[in-house]
Amino acid sequence: MTTLDAATKEANCRVYRNLFEPFTSGVFDVEKVKEGAKFVADDIVYNNGGLPLIKGKDDFLKSFEGFSAIKVLVHTPDTIFCTNDGWVTCIGSFAGSGVKADGVTPFGWCDKYCNRALIVDGKVKELHSCYDLDKIMQVMI
Repeated sequence: MTTLDAATKEANCRVYRNLFEPFTSGVFDVEKVKEGAKFVADDIVYNNGGLPLIKGKDDFLKSFEGFSAIKVLVHTPDTIFCTNDGWVTCIGSFAGSGVKADGVTPFGWCDKYCNRALIVDGKVKELHSCYDLDKIMQVMI
């Protein structure tokens, strides 16, 4: 089994933080998400809370365009750590709000999440997000 040194573990955590930095500002901006995507491998595999599996950086970026109804999105990590196999785990909470498709009705939510990201050569190769998708969709639709 591979054992990563402390510096490599911290570098992997930094890659994760850099990818998710656009989600900590409070304003959901697809352009900022695209900037953060420089930390994503071209062949990323993304399992986003039970939504259809996403493969490849282009589809990863397109997946965020579908969230245009969300105006505010804040990820607040409680803990981030890297294990010896290169996986970064982040446990935290996130909140969002926006306006439904009718253009009038507001929605909002707050929930806990757990993300696991495999970092390879300074890029996120796999990303798995776990949260209560049903709860969020009920307020968005």
